[in-house]
Amino acid sequence: MTSVGFLALLSIQFDFGNCVNPSRGHPYFTSGRLLSGALIPFALLYVYGISFLLRRVSAVLPLVVLGAIVVFVTTSEVFVNRGVFASEHNWFHR
Repeated sequence: MTSVGFLALLSIQFDFGNCVNPSRGHPYFTSGRLLSGALIPFALLYVYGISFLLRRVSAVLPLVVLGAIVVFVTTSEVFVNRGVFASEHNWFHR
């Protein structure tokens, strides 16, 4: 909650004038890359929660579950974005 409040403070602290993005009407809150900074505390709580819940069963189980989640998310992202990777305009295209 503190990081979201900090982004709110940053958004109202500056006058953006006639800029298109960010503007007075739509400050930093419309920029997802800045809001992704608020993801870090939630990700930490998520990892600590999984560790706390599963540590009683086994010391290795939290690592296995988190590893499975990372593999699933990475595979899903590659599958969803496979068209982008094949594009000739992509920097990683051969």
